[in-house]
Amino acid sequence: MVPMQIKVLTIFFILCTSLWLTGQTDFDKTWSEAMEKTTDSTKIDFLLDRTWDYSRMDPNLSLKFLNEMDVQFYKRTVNYKLDVWYYYMGVILKNLGRFHESDEYFAHYYTYHKERGNKRHLAAVQMARANLYADQGLWSPSMEAVTESLNLYETLNDSMGIIIATSKLGAILVELLRIEDALVYHRRSLAIADAINDTAQLAIAHSNIAVGYEKQERYDSSIIHYQKAFELDERSGDEYALIWDRNNLGNIYFKLENIQLLSPMH
Repeated sequence: MVPMQIKVLTIFFILCTSLWLTGQTDFDKTWSEAMEKTTDSTKIDFLLDRTWDYSRMDPNLSLKFLNEMDVQFYKRTVNYKLDVWYYYMGVILKNLGRFHESDEYFAHYYTYHKERGNKRHLAAVQMARANLYADQGLWSPSMEAVTESLNLYETLNDSMGIIIATSKLGAILVELLRIEDALVYHRRSLAIADAINDTAQLAIAHSNIAVGYEKQERYDSSIIHYQKAFELDERSGDEYALIWDRNNLGNIYFKLENIQLLSPMH
């Protein structure tokens, strides 16, 4: 009889080989399809689309596309959508946990658009870098990046950009336990979302405010805002958000129940 350990190793080898062959098949098929396009620009457009499609479910495959594009196009001075390639490299490397390399490509994207004075792209990439730094717990550079992003969005009068940037600033301040400062930004996000009647961002803002109150152990106020977030998400039919809303409310009620159990009886 074959020992169990050998059986397990054999199955593992077969699964790894199968996954590798699937990745090869997807790459070869996609690359061949791209090469059937008539111009470099249409080939690049097609490959960038496929890269983004795979960015979360198979970032290694996305990276393989990007590396091959570098060899086949950008190293031979085809510069079409080079900035998008920089940005995608940053995103994919971030998804793979290669944070330093990710930041280098975001920096290339930043320089590219700084030279062209494109504020909207600068704001977007600084937001991406703020998230990158936050994922590593680097709160100071994250705050610097998101503050620049916010300033740029304000000069553009971009309501959605302002909401996203102020929300991120609030989230960073919560991590730094500067709760009152965080609530100022979250209330600003709430006011702008209300002004443009964006239900999804309203729900997010209420949830963020609830988190701040929860950190302060102001549970009654926290429940009010979590409940408002729930009502908004229920109205829009956002099932994913509703899962989080129910979880947040459940945690608050659990904390309150424990407080009541631990309180001395009167």
